[in-house]
Amino acid sequence: MAPQLLPEQDRLLKEVSEAFEQSDRLHRQFRTTWERLYRLYRSNKSWRSQYRESSDNDRDVLMSDAKKEWGADLVIPYCYSVVETIMPQMVLHRPRMLVLPREDKAVKNIENMRLLIDVQQERIGAELRFQSIGKDGLIFGMGVAKTQWEHRTRVCKKLEPRLLLPGHQEVEREEVLADDPTFERVYIGDFFWDPFGDSVANLDYAIHRTWRNEKYIRQMVESGTWTIPDGWELEDLTSAGPINSYDSLQRSLMEASGFTDYKARGSQPHEVWEFHDGKRVVTVLDRQAPVQLGANPAWHGQLPFQVYRPVDAANGHLPGIGVIEPIEDLSEEMNVLRTQRRDNATLKLQQTFAFNEGAINREDMVFGPGMAIPVNGEPRESLMQINVGDIPNSSYQEELALQANIERTTGLSDEVSGGGGSGDTTATEAQIKLAAANRRIQLMTLRFEQEVIASVAGQWLELNQQRIRKAKSIPVPVEPAPGQPEQRWSWRKVGPDELAGKMSIRPDGGSTAPENVPQMRQDAMQIVQLFGQNPQIDQRRLLEEALEKFSIKNPSAWLLPDEPRVPPKTLDLIMQLAQQSGLPPEALQQLQQIIMQAGQMALQEEQAQNQEPQQEPQQEEQPA
Repeated sequence: MAPQLLPEQDRLLKEVSEAFEQSDRLHRQFRTTWERLYRLYRSNKSWRSQYRESSDNDRDVLMSDAKKEWGADLVIPYCYSVVETIMPQMVLHRPRMLVLPREDKAVKNIENMRLLIDVQQERIGAELRFQSIGKDGLIFGMGVAKTQWEHRTRVCKKLEPRLLLPGHQEVEREEVLADDPTFERVYIGDFFWDPFGDSVANLDYAIHRTWRNEKYIRQMVESGTWTIPDGWELEDLTSAGPINSYDSLQRSLMEASGFTDYKARGSQPHEVWEFHDGKRVVTVLDRQAPVQLGANPAWHGQLPFQVYRPVDAANGHLPGIGVIEPIEDLSEEMNVLRTQRRDNATLKLQQTFAFNEGAINREDMVFGPGMAIPVNGEPRESLMQINVGDIPNSSYQEELALQANIERTTGLSDEVSGGGGSGDTTATEAQIKLAAANRRIQLMTLRFEQEVIASVAGQWLELNQQRIRKAKSIPVPVEPAPGQPEQRWSWRKVGPDELAGKMSIRPDGGSTAPENVPQMRQDAMQIVQLFGQNPQIDQRRLLEEALEKFSIKNPSAWLLPDEPRVPPKTLDLIMQLAQQSGLPPEALQQLQQIIMQAGQMALQEEQAQNQEPQQEPQQEEQPA
């Protein structure tokens, strides 16, 4: 039995445990709904789940009852279709960030911060992580992200030139894989929040539960990251195990996913609580002992969590409303209607007969091409087909009404999902449906940008200013000069001085959405037609904008170098004045050439100044 905790440790454990139990009472109510919604997303029938969850004896009873209640077991994947239609419209591309200065000395550094965050997003594949969080929100009504700083290294072998002898030799070097901010998707079943808060901004605390194996526990203790209480041995913690089994909490979710039999793990992982209140971070192992207590490692002093709600429930609770919950009953009704129609078709194709047991043996009741049934007496008196009527045509009208209800609730029609739509839909009606659906999706996207992307980017900005203590090189794409390769890179050093200053950051609205290529090309042609001959419009910039809308990369490489920028009227006036002054024709021709050459030289000099010289990347110093 483990020894007693010190009074301070015991007080800290009770504080975190009470917060967890207070949150768990509310969490359990939402957990039941989440499992049901996830089953609908996976198109998994409740009878199948009951069959998988039952013992062998109970399964025989369920199968016997199912045979008595003959019929199909259909699930129409409307819920899956709704989620997978909205998700690509919300987050398809990596978000572009707009960095704004909040003081004078930050003006020169905002471009450095923007480029750094863009490189950091690309390193972790941010768009895929954002998609996972957004999909949780669409299914469950809440998706959770967590920001933190990631420092990860590995020891690997490298080939390096020998110092004295010719050739190369193998050496082991520690390589830094990641030393940047990151964020991850948090499974909502392991996220516990202050039940009195309705947004992350007014949560008093939040707890992230993780499950760790014994090897991880030992590594954290032996490295000094975690400290076990005085008088405790490592075996006192690693042998205790969690109070709530990992398997008991995961079984229902796994079976809702369609797994036939979820097998328990041989050894149970350990339950780890990470308690955050903005000022402190407390880690509790197996609900028994606090193993880590420290101040918030992030200087921004905020909770490191972001919560996405597609629709705000406006009920004083943190979870919102997803897109499956409003159509849950409609989807079940559609399943029943389609199942009944399928059963009726089966009965019509395989007719039921009544027969006289004294005249016909049951074994002879076999149907097939060229087969005959022996009977005693008049066949029509011994064998009779039971007529099963068709489902009335009103069932098809009911299906159309259900489909219309689902479309009105979700705002998604066949035209939005990529289908051709009904034959009686006009082009104007289709455009109206598309516009209405786009407005709903835009509102969901706006909430995602504000609740998740903007918050993640804001914490990344402050983590970069806090944790980057020496200069690091980042690749920066530059536009190629005429005659140069299609793409070139330069390297920019960013350090504390290049990232200093008060800044704010927000995503460029709509940058995560897919591009509407036909509309972009139509806009490009209209821009050229309207402003192509306007002398007050920079024609080169206008052409670059038009080429970009045609999805052409590096449009400036497609344009010829500018001619000397001496207006023709100005050149004619100079020549007239020179001619009036009495210059001979040879001198006038020479003067014209000089003016043209001067304009060309001025243009080349300006281009050389605007083009950033390419530098070789410098290897960062490795930590000792």
